[in-house]
Amino acid sequence: MANQVPKLIREMVFDWCTSCVGGAWANLPEEDFQISPLSGGLTNMMYICTLPSHCKLQGSEPRRLLVRVYGELSKSMAFVLNSSVLFSILAERKLGPKLFGVFPRGRVEEFLPARPLLTKELAKPEISRQIARKLAMFHSLSVPLCKQPSWFFANLERWVDQAVDNMRYDNKLALNDRLHKYLSFDLLMEFRELKQRLLNENSPVLFCHNDLQEGNILLEKKEDDEEPVLTFIDLDYCNYNYRGFDFANHMMEWCYDYTVDQPPYFKYTPCSYPSLEEKYVFFCEYIQTRDGSSEVKTEELAQMNQETDMFALASSFWWGTWALVQACSSDINFDYVEYSISRFDHYFSWKSKLDKCVFKTFNH
Repeated sequence: MANQVPKLIREMVFDWCTSCVGGAWANLPEEDFQISPLSGGLTNMMYICTLPSHCKLQGSEPRRLLVRVYGELSKSMAFVLNSSVLFSILAERKLGPKLFGVFPRGRVEEFLPARPLLTKELAKPEISRQIARKLAMFHSLSVPLCKQPSWFFANLERWVDQAVDNMRYDNKLALNDRLHKYLSFDLLMEFRELKQRLLNENSPVLFCHNDLQEGNILLEKKEDDEEPVLTFIDLDYCNYNYRGFDFANHMMEWCYDYTVDQPPYFKYTPCSYPSLEEKYVFFCEYIQTRDGSSEVKTEELAQMNQETDMFALASSFWWGTWALVQACSSDINFDYVEYSISRFDHYFSWKSKLDKCVFKTFNH
């Protein structure tokens, strides 16, 4: 499978693994180095690196590693510094994989012997409850970052500017007939209106994952009588943000399957968005874990549901804009243009639905 990896990437990753892991990796001949691409990442390229079976371990070094090579959106030094610090903190607190090495273009991580969840598994009550418990613990963390949600708005505004430029001047987007309808919208004005809506929601600001889709939740099977262990991975977007974004973003992912092997390489099923009952199962488990109590107030459930429905707008606007930027820079085999259209179609239809609900409430 090594021939699927570009020579320059192979050489770079080999240098990373042999320089930062130690043990048998330190003296590994390059011809024995085994590397294969790992599918699933939509921002970064990922590779599994393995010691050959004849290579004897010298200590506690792992036989297999996960290497992440940053994509275009992840190459700034601010991003590298921020994500590296967060990754180290979460690894020390047993909330993420171990970190072996950090480099300007990527990092070397522990490979976890687990599989990512499937989209259809997110709706299973026992899985949903466990994700809620894990998220409540995640939200309780205090990390050395700005405690204001400025990261979210700053990134989104920067992506809006890039997306508008891409739609106007990049032929891949400018000549796409399906994107033409968005050229008539003022995305910057739309962003400002959305920002005000979110500020009005008064959602608590907590340490959030910000990308809690099924591919970023690993399931490790235990013995038959033990509950499977879930681990959140792909921590690159972790930062302080509105709680409602983490709720809504995760629940929007109930509708998206990224394991499709034919264009556009995803499937959108809007009817899979969780029902009120399914959301309440999640919220109840979250509240009970956060508070260490079985008491759940109806008013808080209603508030969380309102937050989630409002921040579903933010989720679709965020990833729709992100996809327009990725479409002009990423080499990953994924139809970012079609994905952007799907997210913006949802954004505008959901916005219309929310506006109608507000209008009915006002008139009653």
